[in-house]
Amino acid sequence: MDSDKLKKKYIAFRIAGQGGMWMYLYADSLRDVEAKFPEFYVFDKTPKSFNSGSELWAEQFTFDIDQPTGWLKDYFDNDQRHGYIYRNPDSKPEFVDNADEELVLKNPAPAKRLRWNYRKLVVISMLFFLIVYIVSQ
Repeated sequence: MDSDKLKKKYIAFRIAGQGGMWMYLYADSLRDVEAKFPEFYVFDKTPKSFNSGSELWAEQFTFDIDQPTGWLKDYFDNDQRHGYIYRNPDSKPEFVDNADEELVLKNPAPAKRLRWNYRKLVVISMLFFLIVYIVSQ
């Protein structure tokens, strides 16, 4: 990545399931990264929660945002547009940087609450149909 020498290296974090993934992103500016990946948390200074394990992980996921390769290219081409936070950037939880505890994301995205409500609806519907079946026998 010869173009990386002219660009600045940023630390980025992406929410993934119950946790997330750290990566290094090369870009001309912090704004460029935030514009292209509004769902990522981007840092120009090392966050407290970025430890040696995070660094090892990020070294495996180092990308130039203008010439994405590997995982980032696949994510950008196929998955990003389907992400809840990408489509609803105002729902992005606040990043709480605390080195003494596991990473904390305040105010989880409503998608988790919606998924839980959907599960309740399915269970209630199944119970309703079971009761109707038993009564009709």
